[in-house]
Amino acid sequence: MKSVGKIRNTTDHLLGSISVKIYLSNGVELHPTKPRGLPAGGWMEVRIQTGKDGFERWSAHAEVGN
Repeated sequence: MKSVGKIRNTTDHLLGSISVKIYLSNGVELHPTKPRGLPAGGWMEVRIQTGKDGFERWSAHAEVGN
């Protein structure tokens, strides 16, 4: 697995069920990270496992839900 970044909670409140989807430039959409709560001011590392698929760029989409 490769660490590609961090997501940070910049609010003063707990954010529940944060997950991150990663989109690769080769068109592959990776499964979202396991949902977890993120406390006020907290952060979590985002890691991806790309296998044998080559790509040049990636983008992320964070989701907050119940």
